[in-house]
Amino acid sequence: MSPKTAQRFWENDTHQDKFLKRIASIRSCVMRFKAGKSATQ
Repeated sequence: MSPKTAQRFWENDTHQDKFLKRIASIRSCVMRFKAGKSATQ
């Protein structure tokens, strides 16, 4: 594997990892909001 190919794989992997972490944090915030809202009703 050439260095350019390795660099591209690494960039794609880290980009996907950041995307998944962002989705996980959004989901946890939404669940926390829903849990708090249902507890007050």
